[in-house]
Amino acid sequence: MLLGSVGVALAAHATCPTVVVRRGSEGGTAAGRVVVGVDGSHEGELALEFAFDHASAYGAGLTALHVYDRPAENHSLAEVVGRWTEKYPDVNARYHGVLGRAAEALVDHSQGALLLAVGSRGRGGFTGMLLGSVSQAAIRHATCPVAVVK
Repeated sequence: MLLGSVGVALAAHATCPTVVVRRGSEGGTAAGRVVVGVDGSHEGELALEFAFDHASAYGAGLTALHVYDRPAENHSLAEVVGRWTEKYPDVNARYHGVLGRAAEALVDHSQGALLLAVGSRGRGGFTGMLLGSVSQAAIRHATCPVAVVK
């Protein structure tokens, strides 16, 4: 269950996107999709760009998830994803708003995925943290490789 301190430290301190592959989390089949967490943050936008680029390079589809804990927070994911589908018309992109907890939803959607992309930190209140709680949970529990994007 626990990831070694080197993997967490690299993801926390790297100045570029870092892909963490835990033993047993090598990813899904060729039919798998790239999953990306979208939260409206700058890092979330970078993760979305990284995910589209990866999906295009590997001929994979993409599933963008916006997870919210109050129904009023479900903003227009279609508009955010739509900007990237114009740039990457070859990527079969889906988007979903999910009511719940971000870490749990992203880990659940990592089942069979080729890659899970998350921003290094989202919109949480602890701005001094190098990695947010969602990216840490993704690294520790996702069943596919995780790209932490800064």
